[in-house]
Amino acid sequence: GSYVAKLAPPPLVLLPKGYRANREYPLLVALHGMGMTAGEFARILEPLRSLPVVILVPEGVYPFEIRHGREMRIGRAWYLYTGDDDDFVDSMGRSGRHLKTLIKRTLAEYPIDNERVAMLGFSQGGYFAGYFGIRNAAYLAGLVVIGARVKDEVLARELPRAFGLPVLLMH
Repeated sequence: GSYVAKLAPPPLVLLPKGYRANREYPLLVALHGMGMTAGEFARILEPLRSLPVVILVPEGVYPFEIRHGREMRIGRAWYLYTGDDDDFVDSMGRSGRHLKTLIKRTLAEYPIDNERVAMLGFSQGGYFAGYFGIRNAAYLAGLVVIGARVKDEVLARELPRAFGLPVLLMH
């Protein structure tokens, strides 16, 4: 596996209440904010389990140190940003390749309708979801970006190919 795959813990898969393996479900890929973990985001998403949808909650690949006074914990991040767009895009590319692997694995392991895969991202996860979603628009049925923006300046070539992708931006 890749260096990135070794950094990231396995994703969580939230099955809908009343899940039945003999029917197909849509897939929602849900990306947490910076410093969160998949477990924290899964708790927030718990009410969505009442919907007939499988939810993939991966964890950001980059460890992120969070300090509160004398206490320290490790959260996760989707990309590294130092002000240099090339490094920034490279780190999102690594996360994107890892995320594609997780999505493919989930599609193979669960009864999912490949035509109904959507992505939701919150905060830094929203920023990354916008990047990943625009670059992979042909594979998504929809994109939701919450509390973030789509960094269109690094997506100039991909934006025309994403035409027609339903996108909801929430602030």
